[in-house]
Amino acid sequence: MLNAATVIAALIAAVAAVIVAIINALSNRKNLKAADINALKDALNQHIKLDGINAKAVCDRLDVLERHSTESYMESLWNRMRDKALPLEERAEAAQRYLDAGYNGARKIKADAVVREYAESLGKENADG
Repeated sequence: MLNAATVIAALIAAVAAVIVAIINALSNRKNLKAADINALKDALNQHIKLDGINAKAVCDRLDVLERHSTESYMESLWNRMRDKALPLEERAEAAQRYLDAGYNGARKIKADAVVREYAESLGKENADG
């Protein structure tokens, strides 16, 4: 999985390459002076620095937010799979998503139990039906 810093760095590099290509193309058409081209490139470089914002700090913060979002989602699945007030099918769906994410430990055992319980209930329904 790519982290936020890698993605943002790649996007900035791609945008910079396109803008430099545009500047070079314009210089061929409008007879811009070398000093004008360099001024445009310097302006571009200043923009890429995100107006003094530390890009690494932004990327680090995005990584933290992504981790917290994932943790919240997994906690939500955990709460859904153990909530006896919810239908077994919904609990089993949450448990399967939890298992698909590859988590282990005591919660994995509970998730396996919910999925097994749901499979058994389907077997009973088919036998009764």
